[in-house]
Amino acid sequence: MAKPAFSCVGYEPMKVGLNPNCGNCKNWIGKCKVRKILDELYEISPQFNAFDRMMRDNRGVTIS
Repeated sequence: MAKPAFSCVGYEPMKVGLNPNCGNCKNWIGKCKVRKILDELYEISPQFNAFDRMMRDNRGVTIS
């Protein structure tokens, strides 16, 4: 089976068998109730560290 494109640690399906997306999650009330937790988890992840380092090291284009 292929890895799902959606991965959320706060995802709780409303019913078994629904597609995993925000609209089918118990934590979705027009906005995500666990967004703060998800943001905190992302900020300690290696992906965020790589992106943050890339953005901080961005010196722009130099024309010589």
